[in-house]
Amino acid sequence: MEIHYKRTHKDSYMVIEQDTYTSDYEEQMLKENQIRSLLSFYTMQINGKIQFWYDISGKQSLRDYLEQTEITLDVLDQIVLYLILAYEDIHKFLLKQERVCLQPETVYVGRQEPLHMYLCYCPFDIAQEPLFSSIMEYILTLIDHKQELLMQLCYRLYQMTLQEGTTLYDLHCCIQDAMEQNALSQNGEPYRIEREAEGSMIPEEESFTQSTGIQVEEEDKWTETGERMTQEGESQDIYYVSGANRALQEILTLGQKIKEMIQGWLHQIGNQPPRKEDFLIEPEPRAVEPTVLLHQAKQPCEGKLLYQGTNEEENYVIRREVFGIGSDGEKNDACLHSSAVSRCHAKITRQENIFYIEDLNSTNGTFLNGKMLNYMQKYPLASMDRIAFADVIYVFM
Repeated sequence: MEIHYKRTHKDSYMVIEQDTYTSDYEEQMLKENQIRSLLSFYTMQINGKIQFWYDISGKQSLRDYLEQTEITLDVLDQIVLYLILAYEDIHKFLLKQERVCLQPETVYVGRQEPLHMYLCYCPFDIAQEPLFSSIMEYILTLIDHKQELLMQLCYRLYQMTLQEGTTLYDLHCCIQDAMEQNALSQNGEPYRIEREAEGSMIPEEESFTQSTGIQVEEEDKWTETGERMTQEGESQDIYYVSGANRALQEILTLGQKIKEMIQGWLHQIGNQPPRKEDFLIEPEPRAVEPTVLLHQAKQPCEGKLLYQGTNEEENYVIRREVFGIGSDGEKNDACLHSSAVSRCHAKITRQENIFYIEDLNSTNGTFLNGKMLNYMQKYPLASMDRIAFADVIYVFM
């Protein structure tokens, strides 16, 4: 199975080419029924091969969407939940789950809000990795590894996708558990006690002492509603502090006492006259490293986009490895103001001091020296190349 992309002035297509193919009821059924969660397509026979032309106009691949979006627990849950709904649509039409091509490049996202995803269904058998594993593998390359909870969750989800029998429902439940854990850790408030009719939720003294090592003070009196009785007989609301929290408070108290002892000891030492050992010894002289001129240091390669027009557009210097161009100022490095420019229109990448331009399946296209660029294909840039982002023209330097 080969995948490439075709572009016209109005429409954009993802083309899957198949050597051998026998038409069956699925192809006819897919053409006659517009399934909301699937990309629409038509077939062509060229040079003895069957081509499936999937309409991806006005959409962007999940790969590009994830690159432009901050990956959070909510984003992961939204993607998995929508895939669950999409697979339910597939089951309604008695389609085969294993024929969904679930890759970051073959799953598409609508540009309009709210999020709507489109799957690529192939009416023939395909060989692919376990369900959702390729998408999770790609997500692992994008997440911020400084976010410990998110990183651990993504690695766990990836391991789950490699296990036989894992479903999207399993992934959804795992994400929900992580979201609840994250909410509790951010809240930080103690849990309120509610005594049940059959017994209390308050830990027994013996089990609490065994688990934490902290002795429980004199037993308090409790009402049936989980309130503590005071000496005057009045009840007051209480909050249960877990054994771990009590142990932490004990450690903090002990640490404060140690800190005070050390400060007092240092104060006593500071009031004593200096001894011979207290004087600083001048270090032996070191050889001074030679001065390096700034112009000798290797400077990173930079590119420039010079505006060629009369509207209020700016010139841009490309210093980043990935430089986004579009009308959305929050998601791009270069914000263009023309209504013909898509929110995420194109990007310029730098690899080994060579710049490449790539169209992001924009509505009105990206042109390099008058040639319209195909989606998912990088084109090298040279000095004085003329680039048109829809009707906004730049010269690359």
